[in-house]
Amino acid sequence: MESLLEEPFMSQYIGEVLNLPPLLRAVAHWKNECLLKNRSIFSKKKLWTTKNVNILLELYVNNPDESNKDFFEKLKGQLGVNYPDVICLVAEMMWILLLPSINITERTKIENIAQVWEWSGSPFNKVHNLLSDETLAGYANTSIGYNTNRWRELSYLIEITGKLLSLPLAARNKVLNDGWELAYWLEKTPESRRRQFRHILLYLLFPDDFERITSGVHRLKIVSTFDNVAVKNLRKMELWKIDRRLLAIRKQQEQILGTTKIDFYQDPLHDIWHIKKKSSAIDIAPQIIKKEEARVNAINNDKKINKKIKEQMIYARQGHGIYRRKLAEVEKICRITGVQDTRFLTASHIKPWRDCDTHNECLDGNNGLWMSPHLDRLFDQGWISFNDDGDLLFTDEIVMNVLSVWKIKLPVNIGTLNKLQRSYMLYHRKYVYKNGDA
Repeated sequence: MESLLEEPFMSQYIGEVLNLPPLLRAVAHWKNECLLKNRSIFSKKKLWTTKNVNILLELYVNNPDESNKDFFEKLKGQLGVNYPDVICLVAEMMWILLLPSINITERTKIENIAQVWEWSGSPFNKVHNLLSDETLAGYANTSIGYNTNRWRELSYLIEITGKLLSLPLAARNKVLNDGWELAYWLEKTPESRRRQFRHILLYLLFPDDFERITSGVHRLKIVSTFDNVAVKNLRKMELWKIDRRLLAIRKQQEQILGTTKIDFYQDPLHDIWHIKKKSSAIDIAPQIIKKEEARVNAINNDKKINKKIKEQMIYARQGHGIYRRKLAEVEKICRITGVQDTRFLTASHIKPWRDCDTHNECLDGNNGLWMSPHLDRLFDQGWISFNDDGDLLFTDEIVMNVLSVWKIKLPVNIGTLNKLQRSYMLYHRKYVYKNGDA
């Protein structure tokens, strides 16, 4: 494994921030060991076998759990305890499913994989080449949909793995060593049209022929924009034909721009096709100002609030007075930059001041985080948010690049939020964050 990871690997340009070769070398090793030799990447066992996959089909794919339990609770119950090798196989499948996501931290990925593996009764070695930060860094914001549909993506991976392993070795080699053969072959599985992992697998194995785009919607938008074809017509096309069009568009744009260093999630290409559903920062700022002016007027005109409380509420928007003191009782530093001197930090409301329903919400120290001013702007205008585990969420690659310029190393986790903070953060994700309820 060590020698394989040292070999060079050609890949497409995806910006100056992301380091793709370690991930692609790891995937090449996975393909060789697991899909061609039926072995394992984390043990000396033979895990990727037709027998194990068939058992998994019965335990998981054909035995859905429709309860309200979370993904891992359901998975553990479905797998049971009678097939430890099958459990280890699922853990390795989790590894490949989690690889692309930049919006899931390396630590969380390792914990998820280890959790499943250890259900088998065997310990899991968390110190491994395939679990390095470089390998697990990811290359795409796989969105909330990929996570909420994780069970569907896993079912799809199980299904196509079973079909692959049932092929004679010569036919399997042909499919796995030619990207277009694999694309044609995947077309035979109807679920490919609905699963992001279809696009992920093709890119991971053949990054010079396929794009890193995991979103089916984005694929259609790009082709529609550059080829001037209606999206409704593109939806009728085979998936591999969309891939061919994307490759042709890339080559055309390389000629026009005079460089191979282009990416559909980087400008200038991103700016051409990406139609934002919500207003840009330039558009939204006047809306915020107007809303805050209306809020100030409403406070001043409210006869039920005494003068002192009115002053405190208005000062709270500016990060002054009692709100700042109450925030200091809950938070001590900017959790992203680590700056501790609050003279240089903004007292940033989680549920925006302009949206607070009561003076208690305006002044609640739990309704806030200390933020360095540049980060406060992104947070206040909905370009970033945080999930309940403290993972930083961001809307798109443009924001990711801004964070990189500011020397903020992704992924970011700010640690635990208390119960009230999580409640306010839920509001922020649902009504402020530009990607909606993530």
